[in-house]
Amino acid sequence: MPQERFLEGKTAVVTGASAGIGRATALRLAALGANVVLAARRAARLDEVAAEIERAVPSGRALPIVTDVGREEDVVRLAAAARGEFGCVDILVNNAGQGYFANSAEIDAERLERLMRVNLLGAVLCTKHLVPEMVARRSGAVVIINSASGKRGWAEGTPYVASKFALRGFALCLWAEVHAHNVRVISLYPDYVSSEFYAAAGLKVSGLEKAIRPEAVAELVSGALRLHESTSVVELDVWPTNME
Repeated sequence: MPQERFLEGKTAVVTGASAGIGRATALRLAALGANVVLAARRAARLDEVAAEIERAVPSGRALPIVTDVGREEDVVRLAAAARGEFGCVDILVNNAGQGYFANSAEIDAERLERLMRVNLLGAVLCTKHLVPEMVARRSGAVVIINSASGKRGWAEGTPYVASKFALRGFALCLWAEVHAHNVRVISLYPDYVSSEFYAAAGLKVSGLEKAIRPEAVAELVSGALRLHESTSVVELDVWPTNME
């Protein structure tokens, strides 16, 4: 099989696929031959990404499924749709996430709970409903897009940082559970990424023109997947080269 189509016949589920890293990763995996199931909450944006894949990759197959990953019934429906359309799922990219930032003394409990449902529980639920079949087949990969905030704390970052530290703990435990079954767990920890994330979270960040491009993260995902199945990129830090 040509190296540039090394995912031919494989199926990937990508959460948070309507924009940013999720969109870029879905496009990249489709270009490499994968069938891609696109999961996010915004139907119109998902349809746009699916159409973009089908324009860019003549043989590409993309299935958009409106999904709130923090709701188990949505994830059950997502998993069933993926299997119904493509059969088994070979790659799960847990990318969905949102931002909420506050001083520890001023945290809104409802907003924190919502954040945790998306940033942590979403990955847990998608893994729960898609990874057991990988374990049974002794083949598959789980990609977790974390954040540099999953490894360091900063003032007024408490809600987001806590969710990402928890996600890191989940990823390390998952690795301990599944690697003996030949399932890889690949975690990436990008710092500032040029995307709509910060505006959506109400966070003003200067210098984003020097931030990491979503396409660069997608390249790292595909590079990690390209490695022989005997090799896992368990944790990879990704920083902007020259952003102050």
